[in-house]
Amino acid sequence: MNRKRPEGIVFDLGQTIVDDIAFDVRRGYERIEAYLVGERGSRDLYELSLEQDEDLQRRKASLLEVPFVTFIRILASRHGLAFRGTWEEIEREFQKAANPIGAVEGVRSVLEVFRGEGIPLGIISNSWFSGSALSDQLAELGLREFFGFLISSSDFGLRKPHRYLFEAAARQMRLQTQNVWYLGDRLDTDIAGARSAGMVAVWFERGGSPTLDVGGADAKVHSWGEFRSLVEATC
Repeated sequence: MNRKRPEGIVFDLGQTIVDDIAFDVRRGYERIEAYLVGERGSRDLYELSLEQDEDLQRRKASLLEVPFVTFIRILASRHGLAFRGTWEEIEREFQKAANPIGAVEGVRSVLEVFRGEGIPLGIISNSWFSGSALSDQLAELGLREFFGFLISSSDFGLRKPHRYLFEAAARQMRLQTQNVWYLGDRLDTDIAGARSAGMVAVWFERGGSPTLDVGGADAKVHSWGEFRSLVEATC
């Protein structure tokens, strides 16, 4: 473990800073059906989306992201559907219905400590929702103020573990990647991506496994309190 104190810290979003209270895309499509105008056809939006999503699932293997707004615009164009309101409004309504979130236990108090110590903080999230939509959700929880930036794969067109996202995060902090720590819960996207970019990668293993195996990460923690202690133990 590199014991040099981090000059900046970047975090994963889902299951690291926030937890999904639910993720139900059917509820999202049911919500935005209320925004349809004109002819709707005999099939509901959810059914239509499943067919299209199957065609586009290759994005995950290629590390390419298809943003929600792009996905729904393609869906509407292919099936002759029209919505009232802006695409951004449709995205927000879908997000609120499909993916309500809550803060992970202990996150706020630790973020307050890091902010008080002047450590720059940022987020990288694999999400088909835009950075603006994710920021709005964080703001509703009172957490957005702690972060200098939020990078969503939706805005960049690339998904973690692509190293470009991690390099972009370090650049936003005006730091070298080796001086930045990254905390995330997934080995395949968070830890692999941070390591490939040269960051210090800390695995947020919330299952509480007592084993010493760190899964290829530089360190492992089970809670925000443990992560704060790990940072404070540095020189």
